[in-house]
Amino acid sequence: MAKRYLIHVKANMNQARKVCMKQNGIEILYCHKHFPFIVANVENIKFFSKHPAFSLIEEDIQIRVHRAAPSTFNPSASPIPWNIQAVHAPDAWPKSTGKGVRVGVLDTGIASSHPALRGRVAGGYNIIGQSRNFADDNGHGTHVAGIIA
Repeated sequence: MAKRYLIHVKANMNQARKVCMKQNGIEILYCHKHFPFIVANVENIKFFSKHPAFSLIEEDIQIRVHRAAPSTFNPSASPIPWNIQAVHAPDAWPKSTGKGVRVGVLDTGIASSHPALRGRVAGGYNIIGQSRNFADDNGHGTHVAGIIA
């Protein structure tokens, strides 16, 4: 019975895809455009352990990200939010505030309209949905990006 796998490509993606297409028991679902892996239904993974075009194969398991807890932040209690304090950001501010630093966030997306991020998001890509729509459907990515900002 075939399972869904992420096949990490060591060689040229087109060459690796052709190799997969020639094998029985491999159904390619898609080849990622920005990262070196193929997603496929595979009946027997032993083929990949010996082939020089591939570096790793791992089961593509589904995960579920829980909803973020409602905010309990009280701005009158502290001018610095708890999450900024939790990562000890104020300790680093005398050395650097990050001016001119570009950061990439691989997470659930970003709500670019968030007050801490408005005008600071240069773009994005949804690696889960394979699209340029990087709107955050969970809240975690926006939270992480807000801490960074």
